[in-house]
Amino acid sequence: MVPPPVLTLRDGVAGDAETVEAVHWAGLEAAYRDRVAGWPISPRDRESRVATWRAWLADPDVVSIVGTVEGRIMGFCTVRASADDDVDGRAVAEMPTLYVHPEAWHRGYGRMLCRESLVRARQRGFVTLTLWVVDVNDRARAFYTEFGFAPDGAMRVVVESPKTVEVHRFRMDLHEYLDPIR
Repeated sequence: MVPPPVLTLRDGVAGDAETVEAVHWAGLEAAYRDRVAGWPISPRDRESRVATWRAWLADPDVVSIVGTVEGRIMGFCTVRASADDDVDGRAVAEMPTLYVHPEAWHRGYGRMLCRESLVRARQRGFVTLTLWVVDVNDRARAFYTEFGFAPDGAMRVVVESPKTVEVHRFRMDLHEYLDPIR
């Protein structure tokens, strides 16, 4: 068995916006098309989505990590202070995105990106990392649970498609994270 190509992690920059948007869209389609009616929302407003990613990638308050294979972005994740009303954003970070291009699933790239997000959150002084998972995304729920995240009971309803979906918050205390922190 041939090992998967090596994923190289680096900070994302505004110039990555078009590729990050493409990876994000491909991940959304693979995860939700035919599972949540009308999601991702079509037709795709690529121009607006790229502008949003360009702003996020340039924001110093958002840690953006991209994973590349031979220079091609295959995945990314972001970390920022939590915006949830029921937590202290000075101590609690959130990972609003972690996506790997579907053609690169099952190679360990998501684990590498997730691990790096935990490292970066700790380096910025956060003690907890949270994330939100759509209820129908069994793959993501299993991934985060295996990684050590646990649901904390918070739930919200999101109306981003003709069908409303529930999202559940998962949490990990960073001091309990066992991998060595650089």
